[in-house]
Amino acid sequence: MVVSNRYLISHVQIRGSVPVFWEQRGLAEEVYLTRNAQMTKKPFGIHFNNILETYGPCQIINLLRYNTAREVRITTEFVRQVHEYEQKAKLKFLNFDFHGFCGGDRYQALKVMIQKVDKEILDYGYFIENLTQKSVEAVQRGVIRINCLDSLDRTNVA
Repeated sequence: MVVSNRYLISHVQIRGSVPVFWEQRGLAEEVYLTRNAQMTKKPFGIHFNNILETYGPCQIINLLRYNTAREVRITTEFVRQVHEYEQKAKLKFLNFDFHGFCGGDRYQALKVMIQKVDKEILDYGYFIENLTQKSVEAVQRGVIRINCLDSLDRTNVA
């Protein structure tokens, strides 16, 4: 959010974990899907219906790794749910292996991710309020939803 004497400018993003049912007993433990695809379908739909109704189109950025079975297992179910979702045309999906690109504090590699979603960021726009005139000059027309396994370090950086 940027505030000047005259304008308030903000861009809403959603961050969280993958919206499928899974559990993990410890940080280094295996990940288990706890509900099958059919049982996940309705809650998944409710989640994204709420996002689309509130914010408009959604660019999903999945920061899970491509090379670990536990993260691939969750991503596979996530992709299945997106593919089977009735309003999938309003969702865009980007897999971005955060650790593969940015491991070892190579955060400058995030520019690759930003370049891949730059069009959506520009298309969705920003919320802009004129503080002097107390009027809204622009409204954001879409949202970025970013996730990793625990919605902590990777989503904070990205």
